[in-house]
Amino acid sequence: MGENLFDGAFAPIRDYEASLEATYSFGIVSGWSVQPNIQYVLHPGGHIADPNDPIGIRAIPNAFVIGMRTSINTETSALPERPARLISST
Repeated sequence: MGENLFDGAFAPIRDYEASLEATYSFGIVSGWSVQPNIQYVLHPGGHIADPNDPIGIRAIPNAFVIGMRTSINTETSALPERPARLISST
């Protein structure tokens, strides 16, 4: 918490935003994967004042976020890859 030098009002001091994230992708079946993730966000918005605080002196609190991403790949290869032909000249 710091004092605003322009008008003497107290407000959170703006500084930084940082996040820690952990994620992993699981292949459920061929062509379908699921990727859960968790995040911890420090100083959301760079430690700005909480818009829900009527006085405006509290910063937005740190946040714990849980998410899920899924991916479906519909492209399938009908023909296997062929090895390159060796062309020789004599």
